[in-house]
Amino acid sequence: GDGLYPASGATLPAQLYSYLLFPAINGTYRVGTSGTADFPTLTAAANFINAGLVAGPADFILIDTLYSQNETFPIVINKRPGMAASNPVSFRPDSSVAHATIEGTVPFSNGLIVLNGVQYLTFDGSNNGSSSRNLTIRTHATVENNAAIWLRSTPGANIEGITIKNLHVVGGINNIASSFGIHAGGANISTFGTGDSLYDITIENITVQRAFYAIYVRSLLSAPGRNVRITDNEIGSVDTSH
Repeated sequence: GDGLYPASGATLPAQLYSYLLFPAINGTYRVGTSGTADFPTLTAAANFINAGLVAGPADFILIDTLYSQNETFPIVINKRPGMAASNPVSFRPDSSVAHATIEGTVPFSNGLIVLNGVQYLTFDGSNNGSSSRNLTIRTHATVENNAAIWLRSTPGANIEGITIKNLHVVGGINNIASSFGIHAGGANISTFGTGDSLYDITIENITVQRAFYAIYVRSLLSAPGRNVRITDNEIGSVDTSH
């Protein structure tokens, strides 16, 4: 044939197949512009994850001190094929970075960082594997229904195996009742939101400031959460504006 049509008299296969090819996510990736890097922004790193298949453990290393102006917020990471306990994904500051900050603003009913049905992902703010806090996630949103970090868990895309530890979380405003530091719920951020099957979540050794609700976790009665661990966190500030 001519590449478009079979030659006259040719026998067609009994069944035709199509394949989707995903980039493999596996290994160490450097994120930033302060040196040699795989991605210039967190937005680009998230887009890579959202188009890929997790083929092994993956570490995203933050090499800049600030992720803000060149980012597109919210930064959303979706559930991807291959996410499993054997293929954990993590974000953490590089050992050379004394302190990194992710900050920006988002519109109504959104989070600065959104983990949408994600499984086995860690945000670890320590730059040396200890309990040091070398990362801040800060939203400047002053609208209702906002969060610095949103764990979005819905039927068919439930959150599982998420760890958030060793970092500072700063919400957008502390005098609106639907302002959250961390919101673990369902399809919407709200004071009555419920998440489907919130499994194996750890929120540990973080500080939360400038939010009406520091940490909000609520599951469905029909699909209750399990093994949710919230421990050793500091809530509030001596600064009354926080």
